[in-house]
Amino acid sequence: MAPASVFDDSFEGHYSFLDHGNWDSQLENLGLDQKSRKVARDSKDVIANHNQSAVVVSCWTKADEHSPRMWREYAGGCQNGVIVETTVRHLRDELGSDFLIIPVIYADYRQVGIPKHHLLIPFSINKNQNMDGKRKCVLLVKWIKGARVGSPRCVDVDLHNLVSRIRLHPGVNAETNNKVKSLVKEHAPFLELGFLGGSQSFT
Repeated sequence: MAPASVFDDSFEGHYSFLDHGNWDSQLENLGLDQKSRKVARDSKDVIANHNQSAVVVSCWTKADEHSPRMWREYAGGCQNGVIVETTVRHLRDELGSDFLIIPVIYADYRQVGIPKHHLLIPFSINKNQNMDGKRKCVLLVKWIKGARVGSPRCVDVDLHNLVSRIRLHPGVNAETNNKVKSLVKEHAPFLELGFLGGSQSFT
């Protein structure tokens, strides 16, 4: 699992522009000058940036399996893409209560305030305005304990319990095809492995 600090979205885990504007107004009403308010804003950013590095995340999506955007953004194109299917129940049973599974909310980062009752809530707000409501994701988040902040975190799981099916895009290249077949045969021969759009299994 990767720390949120390596994500493309630099605002991952930050509060919204509306939140910062409201906080700034409150401080101004209390008589703080612009310099003092900037110190307060910078301090909040330092905390948010630390949280980005201290929190590891795994994103799962309900997006249609044929979504070009999912293939492009998560797999870099269909030639090297792999779909790993599971369920929320399997994730919860396998990972336990140490992990939070949070439905992602798509909101306008400029106009929506983020709830303040939990430090991890900002990680459940997606600021991408081009995502539609059909692409609901679940987000797995965990504070890093005993690991260097900013480093990825390995999580031990039983593939038999976690993964339901693995599929490749029909346009996958031969190298990726062979590599995935080899890994599945070695580590999870019980898994169904086939191509997107059909139930054809590899042999």
